[in-house]
Amino acid sequence: MKNLINCLSLMMILFFVTHAAASQLPQSGQTVLYANGDDGAIRAGITWPNPRFSDNRDGTFNDNLTGLVWSRDANTIKNHNPDFDGDATTGDGAVTWQHALDYIKKLNSEKYLGYTDWRLPNLIELASLVHQGEAVNSLWLSGEGFYSIEQGSYWSSSSSMTIPRMAWSVINNTGPVGFSDKGSMGYVWLVRGGQAAAAVALPQTGQSKCFDALGAHVACKGTGQDGELRMGTAWPAPVSATMAI
Repeated sequence: MKNLINCLSLMMILFFVTHAAASQLPQSGQTVLYANGDDGAIRAGITWPNPRFSDNRDGTFNDNLTGLVWSRDANTIKNHNPDFDGDATTGDGAVTWQHALDYIKKLNSEKYLGYTDWRLPNLIELASLVHQGEAVNSLWLSGEGFYSIEQGSYWSSSSSMTIPRMAWSVINNTGPVGFSDKGSMGYVWLVRGGQAAAAVALPQTGQSKCFDALGAHVACKGTGQDGELRMGTAWPAPVSATMAI
C-alpha cells in the first residue's frame, strides 16, 4: 500500500508539472540504467544546472533549477528555537503540522535572516529536492551544503484533499512522498522566493482550499497554507478540479 501511495503521488506531481502553463519537466536525476527504455537510459526532461545550488552567503541557498530559496539549515527549530518545540520529544525540531505553520509566522515577524516571506513549501516545491539518482537523498543534500537534514518526514503546506486531516510530506533520507496525520510529528524546512532565473517553472499544486488540523474547512486568509498562497505557475484552463491534491 505504501509503495502504491508513493507511485500515485509521483504520478500526480508529473501531471501537475507537465500540465502547468509555461512549465517544463526537469530530469529526475537518475542516470543508472536498470532496463532498456527506463529513466536512466532516456533521461527525459530539462537538464539540471551545474551547480544545482548557489550559496547566497546569508544562510540561504538558491536552487538554480527551480528559482526557490531554501534555508541552508534544514532544522531551524532545533538549531535556532529549540524552546518553540514542546511536541513529543522536546527540542528535536519535530512538530505538528499546525505548529509548523505557526513557526513560519514567528520567523516572519522576527525577519529571520532578514526576510519576512518565509513559508512552508507546498508538495511540489518540497518534492523538487528529491534526487532520484541517489539512494540516500539526505546525503546528497548534505553534500550540496545543507545541514541538519533529518531522516524523518518534512511537512509541506499542502493538505490531502482525500483526507484533509492529513498533510503531504516527504521523507528526505530516501525521498518517498506520502501524507501524515497533521497531529503527528514532522520537520520544517524553510523556503521563500519565486521562479526568478530558474531553469524550470514549477506549477501550482491546484489546491485552493484550506483545512485545520482536524480536517475541517477554514478560511484561507492568514493560514500560510498552500490553498492560500498558491505558489507556482497557474494551470491552464480548463483543467479538471478533481486532479487537485
